[in-house]
Amino acid sequence: MGLNSYRIGLIIRIVALLSVMLIFSILVTQLKWFFTSLIIGIFMIIIIVDLVRFIFRFKNDIENLIDSYEERNFQSKIRFTKHRSKLEEVENAFDRVQKIVQKAQIEREIQFNFLRILIENIPSGVITINEQNQIVNINQSAKTILNLYDPIQWNSIKKLYPHFSGQIESNSLVNNELISLNEELNQISYSITTVKLQQDIIKIVSFQNIKTVLDKNEMQAWNNLIRTMTHEIMNSVTPIISLAESGLNILNTKRNAENPLLLTEKNFEHLNKSFNSIYNKSLWLKGFVDDYRKLIRIPQPILKEVNLADIVNACVQNLSEIFSKGKIDVKITSKNIFSIIDPNLIEQVVINILKNSIDALDKSTNKRIEINILEIDGHPNILIIDNGEGIKSENHKNIFIPFYTTKNTGSGIGLNLSRQIMKKHGGDIIFESEPGIKTVFKICFK
Repeated sequence: MGLNSYRIGLIIRIVALLSVMLIFSILVTQLKWFFTSLIIGIFMIIIIVDLVRFIFRFKNDIENLIDSYEERNFQSKIRFTKHRSKLEEVENAFDRVQKIVQKAQIEREIQFNFLRILIENIPSGVITINEQNQIVNINQSAKTILNLYDPIQWNSIKKLYPHFSGQIESNSLVNNELISLNEELNQISYSITTVKLQQDIIKIVSFQNIKTVLDKNEMQAWNNLIRTMTHEIMNSVTPIISLAESGLNILNTKRNAENPLLLTEKNFEHLNKSFNSIYNKSLWLKGFVDDYRKLIRIPQPILKEVNLADIVNACVQNLSEIFSKGKIDVKITSKNIFSIIDPNLIEQVVINILKNSIDALDKSTNKRIEINILEIDGHPNILIIDNGEGIKSENHKNIFIPFYTTKNTGSGIGLNLSRQIMKKHGGDIIFESEPGIKTVFKICFK
């Protein structure tokens, strides 16, 4: 929609002005038309004044439009009285622009409220600070972690946590560094970034309580351990109780002079089986407790520089008979890569993982294990790869839990024990598995 009325009005006034100026220029040279020229001149001045007023009226309409935007009050009655245009088409254009601006403003407010709610509900603390070290915004998680209460000023944070606030004031860029707050809150991990909003430099500080996260993970690990231990112990204790109860019933039967205990051949056989079962279950429980002791009594590594190829070759030699009987093809690809380790403990790690690979290959054909010794990102690694049945995705989160096992035999402590040994060496064990294709266990050294 164009401003046709404005254009037509402007053209009419310009044409009228030009016509009057032409007539005036002709008449002004004739003395006999002096009074007529005077009237035409006055009329010309009137047209010029009307043209100027017409142009400035449109200019005023634009200024009123801008004023209304500055007031950010598009729906009040002020807009219809103070800023209302005398031209209908200008008014319509104003309404169209108003709707566009209103829509953009509503969308911006929706995005702002969404971000505000999101920041308020994230578990990490977030504080935004301007160049004058004034808090622009602080979310609830930050208040909880720092144990703050409204009203909150930057000076109160400086007083409670001088070291932390000093780091924030002196740095504009920090990426996931640890810092101690006080004795109650051991450490937090924090990051600092800066952004420029118009003319202001805003510093964004995000942080989280490491102690809370570690405590939660530790509690979850204990729950998993206790649940698994309870399951295993009850599986053995329940039949022991049943067998003992059955034996007591036999011993408590009525007696007579000839056979005080009435122990028939059937009773003897039953007692023999019961005692054998109780003995075997007791041995299993003793082994279970011994395995638990292994988990909590891992010796401190005695470190020395060792060629990892020598470790791997020794482990493969120790299991050579098992590989031969199982018809398992073992391929070693190695370089002379040295690392400072405890060779006895690392041998235990490699043998544990190789035994798992042997078990995974039990139902496979064309059984194959590959062992690669190489450096990844400058760090020594031992990769043990098998083409066995693999690890199902639902079991990934459980395989390092003590006493968790999917095998009919085995204690379920091998992988957890191996991982603890690697942690004591500053390394780790990670894995990836494609069931039926390959499983890779990566022993990573620092």
